Amino acid sequence: MLQLTDEQQSIVSHDYGPALVFAVAGSGKTTAMVHRIERLVREKVFPAHKILATSFSKAAVNDIKHLLRNWSHCERVRTSTLHALGFQVVRQACSRGMLGLSDAAPNNIENKANMILNATIREARRRKTTYIRELDNLDREDFLSYVGACKGNLRYADLEQLQLP
Repeated sequence: MLQLTDEQQSIVSHDYGPALVFAVAGSGKTTAMVHRIERLVREKVFPAHKILATSFSKAAVNDIKHLLRNWSHCERVRTSTLHALGFQVVRQACSRGMLGLSDAAPNNIENKANMILNATIREARRRKTTYIRELDNLDREDFLSYVGACKGNLRYADLEQLQLP
């Protein structure tokens, strides 16, 4: 059994609402979260199917799923990227008529983002950029989440330097 640090143990035993944890990469946030989820389910604070564990990337979500498999009582814990969760919320709101948009609106938004991404990838290949190989293994959802984060932080590419049509 993994020995948790004192900081991780304080996260695991936290009982006063959600635990918001800020720490550097590799400090054990995911480990602490998974152990906290396990404790909450084991102690019947919440049923497993009422817990949603989220993270920014698919890789982190896969790590969470893998770690939760250590406990059979956690098999019904739901996991999702924040991007997928946000998209699901918008899709459900559209389908219930809560946004004044058609059911197809979220799909149109995602399709437009993918169309722009596809055009960008084609252009990068046409220009024989140095990062062509990376495009073959591009995680589209993670990339679009990254672009969204850049836009949210007002970090835009220097478009003049790119000389796009």
